[in-house]
Amino acid sequence: MKKIISVILAVAAAVAFLPAAAADNTDTRYIKCYFKDDFNSGITNFRLLFSYGNKLSVADKPSSDNKSLCFNSSAATVQSMSRAEMDTSVEENILFEFDICPTSEYNDISFRLTNSKAAQKDILTLSGLKLKTASGVDLGSPATDVFTNICIAFDPRTGLADYYVNKALKAAGVKASENFGMISAASFIFNNAAGGLKNTLFYIDNFKAYNSEKPIFVYRDNGENVRLLSDYADDGDVAEYMGDAAALYRDNARLYLNGAISNEASAPLFIGGKPYIPLETAKKLYASANSLPVYSMGGSYVSAEELCRASGKKLSSYSDGLIVIGNREDFFDFKYDIPVFRTLCGKLILHETNGKEMANYIRKNLNGVHPRLFMNSDDFERLKSKVQTDDYLKARHTFMLSVYGEAYTKKDKNGEYEHKLFVDKLAADTNEWTRTESVFNKIQQVGYCYRMTGDEKYAKRCIDEVLGICEMPSWIASNRSFLATAGLMIAVALCYDWMYDSEYMTADNKNTIKRAMETKGMDEILKDYEGTSSSRSYFWAQSPKPDNWNFVCNNAGLLSAMAFADVSSSRSVKIFNYAMKLLPKAATLYAPDGAWYEGPDYWEFGSRYFVMIMENLYKVFGTTFGFMELPGIRETGYYAVLQEGPMGSFNIGDAKEGDVHANASTSPVLLFLSSYFKDEKLKGLAMNGIREMTGVNVNPETMYNIAYYDFELPEKAANVKRDWYFRDSEIALMHKSPEDIQNDVFTALHAGRNDTPHGHLDAGQFVIDAYGTRFACDTGYESDSPSVKKNFYRYRTEGHNTILINPDLSPGQRVEAIARIDRFDTDGNSAIAVTDMTDMYENAESIKRGLKFTDNRSIITVQDEISLNEPSDIWWFMHSKQKITVSDDGQSAVISGNKNMDMLVKLSSSAPGSFTVMEAMPMEDSLKTISNNLQNGDFKKLALHFENTQNITISVTMSFIPKGSTDYGEDKTVTPIDSWTLDELPQGLNIEELNVVKKSYGFRADAGYTNSGEAEKARIILAVYEGGKVADIKIAAADIINGGGNLGVRYIGKTSGRTAKVYLWNKNNELTPIKSTE
Repeated sequence: MKKIISVILAVAAAVAFLPAAAADNTDTRYIKCYFKDDFNSGITNFRLLFSYGNKLSVADKPSSDNKSLCFNSSAATVQSMSRAEMDTSVEENILFEFDICPTSEYNDISFRLTNSKAAQKDILTLSGLKLKTASGVDLGSPATDVFTNICIAFDPRTGLADYYVNKALKAAGVKASENFGMISAASFIFNNAAGGLKNTLFYIDNFKAYNSEKPIFVYRDNGENVRLLSDYADDGDVAEYMGDAAALYRDNARLYLNGAISNEASAPLFIGGKPYIPLETAKKLYASANSLPVYSMGGSYVSAEELCRASGKKLSSYSDGLIVIGNREDFFDFKYDIPVFRTLCGKLILHETNGKEMANYIRKNLNGVHPRLFMNSDDFERLKSKVQTDDYLKARHTFMLSVYGEAYTKKDKNGEYEHKLFVDKLAADTNEWTRTESVFNKIQQVGYCYRMTGDEKYAKRCIDEVLGICEMPSWIASNRSFLATAGLMIAVALCYDWMYDSEYMTADNKNTIKRAMETKGMDEILKDYEGTSSSRSYFWAQSPKPDNWNFVCNNAGLLSAMAFADVSSSRSVKIFNYAMKLLPKAATLYAPDGAWYEGPDYWEFGSRYFVMIMENLYKVFGTTFGFMELPGIRETGYYAVLQEGPMGSFNIGDAKEGDVHANASTSPVLLFLSSYFKDEKLKGLAMNGIREMTGVNVNPETMYNIAYYDFELPEKAANVKRDWYFRDSEIALMHKSPEDIQNDVFTALHAGRNDTPHGHLDAGQFVIDAYGTRFACDTGYESDSPSVKKNFYRYRTEGHNTILINPDLSPGQRVEAIARIDRFDTDGNSAIAVTDMTDMYENAESIKRGLKFTDNRSIITVQDEISLNEPSDIWWFMHSKQKITVSDDGQSAVISGNKNMDMLVKLSSSAPGSFTVMEAMPMEDSLKTISNNLQNGDFKKLALHFENTQNITISVTMSFIPKGSTDYGEDKTVTPIDSWTLDELPQGLNIEELNVVKKSYGFRADAGYTNSGEAEKARIILAVYEGGKVADIKIAAADIINGGGNLGVRYIGKTSGRTAKVYLWNKNNELTPIKSTE
């Protein structure tokens, strides 16, 4: 019999080696870390499979402040083998570093690698307290009850390994295997004594897997400053980065100093945008606080600026509320230190929780009180009144009753329900989550009808369905996905809570539902939390890079605990403890700006369940325990809306293009966020999306758009900024007129990390929407593991609008690479985004891509400056679903639009290439017959090919012309990206100065105005100024004007403290003063 311990080590997003500047050291060596775990949080990323009496736990060894992972087989009933597994795709040099502490000569351990073809090789063994390499080289004998440091540097391309023991090189260049190829897993194997008759305690600590030529301790011993970069920063990472700097956060009475958090008497404040620190906290930091002016603001405070000046420190304060006092300005650069920023903010903001206290609160205050999830009795009573008077609620309420309520309770002539909410077993198919999500949606739809009418037929329908679910032998689908289980747990918890007082919810039925929830739901999620389940397709709770599963599965656990805590206390206590520790790892990922790293589709999916958790924590406990105050949460609703162009989302990675309002703009997430933060503008955006999608103020999906609808919060039209840059996700978004969908022009550029879950090899990807057409598009969704989908066109670099160099069977760009938006400049008239993509390509000396939106946002330039180490085969691609017509000379192409405008694509005369149109298929013949690659018939791609080229600038401009036009205009001058500047409005003309900015203007040219006797198109430009700088620009649609014609422009936005200048701009770039005809 065998027992397996496994740990998933997902690829972390960082850089293999970047000699870039840290905030405080220009010589920092950055090393990409795939996985690390010091176990000090009390939660481990290891999982124990097939336990047979064995245990895996976090132990207080060597101390309670320095924990380790303990494998204990002293109670084993059979001989067993355990495995700690790294699931990732690594082709480059990888170092495994960890500490081991054997306690007996009977510890029998090996360290095993598995490649993508499932071949395995033990590269380290420990038996009889003898450490040996794969080839039997003796590495010495580790002492018992003492931690010994092991480091193995392994190159999977050669199969060679170097071995270090306690940082001393013991064996170099050992042939550990033949050419191993891509590593798919790394495992600790524990072969334990039969029957567990011997003491076989074994400890592991400080496990790390990272990409480097040498161990980090070698670099540090040579005096180098080294930082391991991963997606999640633990306490040690934060302490190392912060040094002796102090950190506080707005409205939170906590101080971070010297690696520890202390609770303070008062919280820091921001007054007029400037931070003030409680006097007692300031005294704790620096003695100079005693001599500073004291400000009385509901307590005694000192100015953070004055404190820094007096103590010789530097102040960094951030708009989200973080305050850092240290030895440098701009303490966070938000390039390589975002994980530290996230964890630090979480430590300062999130409340400490205790599962026992949470369960006791429910037993004391809500014992037997239902409903309590989403809406309580008082909420439903208020809603019954409002559905009579609020048009939105009335329409939705009517729909819920007349459609869902009647359909799901209707019976046939035999007395059977015509519409079954669910089937009686889970099968092995990919739709299990969809099916279980569907059943809890239906439970809440029918349950809503019961709570609002009191009609028992609705309660009976739900209870009958849930009792059927309870009779199922297992809630684990045969495809082993816990998502299916999560869906059933939510459905059962909601039915139990909302139908609790129904005459059909008898004591026997309550007990049946409780027992099923405990054994088939709560016990199963506890296995996931504790890492003791072998029957899972994905070990979400052990993933070092949390994803949308974290929200979905924790939502299932927390809702079940909140619903059943008063009758199932012990399980609820454990769930509260685990969930509230795991949840921050995902929730902090919204920082710093509200974007979600998995892309827009998974933003909507994951955020839907995140806000369910928040709504119910607030409903049950009266607090969200600080989660809603984390940076990025307030802004994340705007990310959802702004990443959409008029024709759909910027669907990078595993995201479908979809309709503009198919997901984000109609998501109930927006309504929840607007209600929680009392954000009238966000509510306006949410309601506009719902109305545009449905036409009748009704989104026929769930009742959440009722539960989250704040009928007391007014709607307010949002003045949406044209241009946005979201850090970490590394997307730059640019609009011409986002409030005018019909005439908007939208473009976006993506840099980012190629190894992001659900990411593609698509750095440099761009899209273009204009005049009702997506002219340049992404090929869309292609989800699978990187080792599988590397052969799929939509994942590969050649399947995106970017640069491909030396095409072959490799997927294109480097999986481990990262690119940042290094420059993002914008004003009301133009915008520029630039990314350095050098790290994305092998043998590249420098590759830079710039996207420029200029000429009153009518021309888009995509420019690539490429310098390679040797002559190569270079390709430039742009995909489209529209008809593409290339000119005879190959220097331009026209992409047909859906309406009256086409897009003209022109190659600069300096590039020695010509456009061609290609099929959206892999260039390698061996990949063309793969079924996934035969599904791209809707796409064509415009291509440029440069053979045997080492240095080149490729500058392509996109502009928009009326259908049938042959006026292609003059070529744009090619300017180096580093010399790009934003456009400037012509100055020095006689322009009417307005004293205030009004919301709407109508304009009329002077009666004597002519254009050399020839009528021509012209535009009205309203330039809005604040503080002497352009804050916004509105441009009216072009129209014929001659001798007194009329044009209009509408401005929706901030008016206070702003002025405006009005221009009449014709096609010759001439401005004429005009007068307002208000």
